[in-house]
Amino acid sequence: MILHIIYVMYLYTFFEYFENISIKTYTYNQIYENMFEIIVACNANMVIGKDNDIPWYVKEDLYNFQRLTAGHIVIMGRKTYESLPNKPLKNRFNIVLTSNPDKYSSNFENLVFTTRENLSNILHLQKQKWGERVFIIGGSDIYKHFIPYCSKIHITLVDVDVDGDTFFPCSFDDLTNIHGFRVINCSVKMESKTDDVMYQFQTYAKCTDTIENSDKP
Repeated sequence: MILHIIYVMYLYTFFEYFENISIKTYTYNQIYENMFEIIVACNANMVIGKDNDIPWYVKEDLYNFQRLTAGHIVIMGRKTYESLPNKPLKNRFNIVLTSNPDKYSSNFENLVFTTRENLSNILHLQKQKWGERVFIIGGSDIYKHFIPYCSKIHITLVDVDVDGDTFFPCSFDDLTNIHGFRVINCSVKMESKTDDVMYQFQTYAKCTDTIENSDKP
């Protein structure tokens, strides 16, 4: 009888141990799957566009965009895709989110139109070739949707006072106070060689505990 009780207690401890391991594994996978990164250029008023175009020309920002996103997956909305001068973006896998993907066809191996609901299936397939880094490149509604699921935000802050009709959906204060981001890298202010404006590269990272509390997109 005593041996039976000891055996039952052993089995209980054994299964409890592995149950705890599975919980930790799920938490790790959840963090791993939420490694989206936003990349955006804006001014101090969070303007990112006007008339479906960028209201400045900072070539250094374009070089930085190319450097960060080349060889990776990029996700964008339909309007952002249509605004690209050359599309799809070369040396990247382009995912265009739309509520009606059947309206669009793709003759390119690096381009797909899909819904948000099907996004995880696309990512599962394409990460095997393009790696784990996934960049969110606009527009405003897409940024808003993905902010809670991002680990980093790469911002080019352009020092110019311009009117706009499209805005990044979150202020700098809200990035820190509400969404839990912190500045981890900040360049000096530099003058653009192609536009008479100053600009600065900033990188924000989300605190680990904030990422753990995020659900899947």
